[in-house]
Amino acid sequence: MHKIEELGLLPERCAMVGDRLYTDIAMANRAGCVGVLVLSGEATMDDVVELNEGAEQMPTIIVNSVAELL
Repeated sequence: MHKIEELGLLPERCAMVGDRLYTDIAMANRAGCVGVLVLSGEATMDDVVELNEGAEQMPTIIVNSVAELL
């Protein structure tokens, strides 16, 4: 069972925050969550620009650091 379902949460009201497009953000999109890309880690804005339209790795929100989320 998916953890979001187990907790009784709505995926669209959840967010996955991560710095990797091909794991963190792809997982968020597959789960129906908001994908928040943090640019202080592995991925860069150039990586995002290179994605094809509709790519599974496309983040919903992009921030420079986790501190911007507070």
